[in-house]
Amino acid sequence: MTKCTKFIENELDRINEYICMAQSALVVPREICSDNEKMFLTDISDTDKEIMDILLPKLDTLSLRLDETKKIIKDFKNYYFEKF
Repeated sequence: MTKCTKFIENELDRINEYICMAQSALVVPREICSDNEKMFLTDISDTDKEIMDILLPKLDTLSLRLDETKKIIKDFKNYYFEKF
């Protein structure tokens, strides 16, 4: 493996780690915004509820895109190691 390809592999691994950290950080907002968690929040204003209803689908979309990015990295690394 050349220095350049090793560098690229390390950078992709680092990006993958950041994506995993981002997905972990999304867990709490998603749980707060979900309907199940709203039952446990006693003082929730109409504004908070409206924001949570708007934000939840966007969090799901963000999570899906993070998953897609991880798959792209994995597929590229698999391609590279199978080819070379």
